[in-house]
Amino acid sequence: LSFYFTFLFLFLNFQIESIQLLKDPETSRSRGYGFITFYNSEDAKRAMEQLNGFELAGRPMKVGHVTEHQNSLFQPSLDSDELDRSGIDLGTTGRLQLMAKLAEGTGMELPQVAKQMLSAQPQQHQHTLPALQVQQQHKQQPQQQHEPQQHASQQLIATQCFMLSNMFNPMAESDPDWDREIRDDVIDECNKHQGVVHIFVDKASADGNVYVKCPTVAAAVAAVNSLHGRYFAGNVITANYVPTASYHQLFPDAVNAVELLLPSYNEK
Repeated sequence: LSFYFTFLFLFLNFQIESIQLLKDPETSRSRGYGFITFYNSEDAKRAMEQLNGFELAGRPMKVGHVTEHQNSLFQPSLDSDELDRSGIDLGTTGRLQLMAKLAEGTGMELPQVAKQMLSAQPQQHQHTLPALQVQQQHKQQPQQQHEPQQHASQQLIATQCFMLSNMFNPMAESDPDWDREIRDDVIDECNKHQGVVHIFVDKASADGNVYVKCPTVAAAVAAVNSLHGRYFAGNVITANYVPTASYHQLFPDAVNAVELLLPSYNEK
């Protein structure tokens, strides 16, 4: 699921009809490329203009037209053992760069704090570092530089939905109910801030991702502000908003979710 979520995140600013990710039939591992059908040709054209050649995890993406007769000619541009294992971790800087790229030609403008961060970042592949390493690196910088970095991702796209990362390591979990315990912990915390109506623990995510939808934007903002940057099981949590439409595409059952959830030990 983590590679699929990354793939969808790249194209979340476009109206998408379907996504097909190709896997090796023998190993069931991603081949590093896929096919997208857009609702309209303008979105397809804009995606190619803005994302073709965009550097992701240190490698340029290839985005172009594909027909049934050209499928065999389409070369993977993201295929590697590392991506197959863990997907792509853009990091805070990478997400900012991607959003700036997607905003080109749309009339949308990034918040001032995001612009300041982008102009202040050295032109290195910092976005390829794991989120925890990025967080630790920022701790070594002056406090006045750290605080805007910590809050920038929270200010870009505030919605009812967000994703928590570094919540767990699936390779280190041994309890058969470990995902339920994490679910309960997140619900407990969100219940301090108006609650949560949907939650999904991505057990296969190497980044330890948990997806959450709150009843209101205000509730999500309060929860994100409370959780982002905190320590959980020895790791620093990162929280990033997810556009509601994209969240609903990932989790259709969340569209009509309105009932506040309770931890499993309180469910009747």
